[in-house]
Amino acid sequence: MTDAPAGAMTEPIESDHELGRVVEDVVGAAIVDRVWLLFLDGERRVLPTLLPVDGFRLGDPLTNGEVRALIRLAEGVAATIDAVEAVVVWERVGGRRLLAAERVLVDRLTALFPLDGLVLRAQFLSHSLGVLKL
Repeated sequence: MTDAPAGAMTEPIESDHELGRVVEDVVGAAIVDRVWLLFLDGERRVLPTLLPVDGFRLGDPLTNGEVRALIRLAEGVAATIDAVEAVVVWERVGGRRLLAAERVLVDRLTALFPLDGLVLRAQFLSHSLGVLKL
């Protein structure tokens, strides 16, 4: 785990636009393919834990079990830091348009949340030119 910049944590996140700016600040444009997990507390403040996860690539044909494993990982971290919301950032080198297989994975993750109460706040795509809310 890494720590997110302290300045991003002070104010509650009230909009998708504000959350997108935080993602731009802490993840930025894509340089590799991986997924990032960010967490928010009960007051919608970004917590200082930022988790890069290798082995889950956007567009990979992941099973429901593999997607649930990612959610369980997020829930395990959330339980230790008192997070109530998760943000998933798919870092993928390439353009901003999702391929059909990528959209399937994004939709599957949305459908499988929550397993044990952690809420999926949003998903973002970090692509080669910036960040896009999915």
